[in-house]
Amino acid sequence: MTIEATDVATGVKTKLIVFVPGIGRDRSDAFLELVRERAGSGTTVVARPQRVKPWSVRRTPDLEAANLDAYLERNTHDVDEIVLIGHSLGGLIVRSAWLKGTGSERREPSAWPVKLSRIVLLGVPNGGFKFRRGVTFLKLLYALASPFFDFAIEHAKSGGYWVTNLRILWLVAFRILPDPMRPYVAEVIGVDDVLVTGDDLTDSDQLSDAVTFRIDATDHRGLVDLRTDDEVKLRWPTLERAIFGAPEPTRRLAPLSHKRVYFIYHGIRASAHDDWVAAMRAELATGRAKVVAPDTGYFSAFEFALPFVRNRKAHQFLEKYGDVAVTHDPDNFAFLGHSNGTYMLGRSMLRVPAVRFRNILLAGTVLNPNFDWELLRRRRQIGSYGPNKNGLREWKDGAVHNERVRIDVPVGVLSAFLGGLKPFNATVGTGGTAGFVNADGVVSQDDGFYRGGHAGALSTSEMARREEIAAFLRIGKPADHPTEKPSDFFGWVGRVVPMLSWIIIGLLVALLGLLVVVLWTGGLEWWSLLVVGGPLLVAYVLLRTV
Repeated sequence: MTIEATDVATGVKTKLIVFVPGIGRDRSDAFLELVRERAGSGTTVVARPQRVKPWSVRRTPDLEAANLDAYLERNTHDVDEIVLIGHSLGGLIVRSAWLKGTGSERREPSAWPVKLSRIVLLGVPNGGFKFRRGVTFLKLLYALASPFFDFAIEHAKSGGYWVTNLRILWLVAFRILPDPMRPYVAEVIGVDDVLVTGDDLTDSDQLSDAVTFRIDATDHRGLVDLRTDDEVKLRWPTLERAIFGAPEPTRRLAPLSHKRVYFIYHGIRASAHDDWVAAMRAELATGRAKVVAPDTGYFSAFEFALPFVRNRKAHQFLEKYGDVAVTHDPDNFAFLGHSNGTYMLGRSMLRVPAVRFRNILLAGTVLNPNFDWELLRRRRQIGSYGPNKNGLREWKDGAVHNERVRIDVPVGVLSAFLGGLKPFNATVGTGGTAGFVNADGVVSQDDGFYRGGHAGALSTSEMARREEIAAFLRIGKPADHPTEKPSDFFGWVGRVVPMLSWIIIGLLVALLGLLVVVLWTGGLEWWSLLVVGGPLLVAYVLLRTV
């Protein structure tokens, strides 16, 4: 992997260096001048400022990565060698552009990646940006607005859809692409950089072609801030080594674990300490398996009804999934979820095509009956890769099983109501009572129901079914067949309530408006407060206690 540049006139070798800065004023002019001076003749150094705006719904990191891929495809026909440098978010964009160019995002590969010799990452948070102290207002604004608008900041946030997909595909590409397609990766971090943590560096530990450099007394912006002689003296030698130096001996690659990994996610008004979770954790942890069963927090139907609360849980799920996928092979992942745990799974898989499980078991699911399982099957998110008889990597479809209970109030009533509030709750619905439609060949579900309430399929007979559930997660074949008949009541509610959802919301909003008017005008007679405020209080109490 050569890096020297020669004069264009000789016709021997030409080289292109492309630098993508981070968001805002990164003060990289002096840095670019030093790069140009060091590169010499025969090398073109180009800065491509990305135009991502944190609160934009149009200028996203993915769009910028696509533009960079297209730029490199158009302008590198006569170039012999390419080096990409990215600072902060620019580094994530560089990584994404390379993945697009290699065809890792299920598209035809471009020609330019075979010319890419090196990627230099300067202060790049591989796992996504984390909100720190001092940005409470931004956190609140983001939480309230993100369910309704897909902001660019959400794409690159830790646990965000885009950055999680990028993180997983990046690791997979370095595992499966042949050597000529894998560039040398030089990662540079400032010792005082609070935006890049040890967790971010864990990703690079899995790359056989990566080296990490550290620069003392340097923060996030300082990596490209070389305006003074002291800054040049302190930082440039390491930066020059990362950009122009001969590839250094790479680190000893951390082995990828191939043990089975089981994700267990509980629902609302529950915790990871519930009996059924503890029983399944003990059952699945036998042998060398890893069980991931985080406590996602105890919250009521009121919190579940709020999109920004539900979606925050999905981001937490993706953050955990990404952390595990760094060190474990997703071909061995299986999922067991109940209630809101199934929502976290469904939303995450729809938004992040790189998330996959070989087998999925749903109990008391709150997903919509029209949930697009066929899309996930086509995108190869349900199943695993493994060697065929010729030793080649081959895909094998996995299994999804939906278990329903007869008396499921949270699904049959609350999810039915929320499912009618489209488009904001399009993913939520009565899949746990009505079942899934148009999912034949992907989802198996018995005609019979389990006895009991919302968690009846998991808590029956002190988890006497735990061996059967574990067997399905391991081999994908459901063993038992419940015999309870479905409830006619929940079938009726599931048809009627969604049609009334917006009407009910309108009435509640009108009552709230009347309550404000009553209080404003001083009409505080007990009967007026009771008539106007009573329904609101009843609705709130029900949501807090269901």
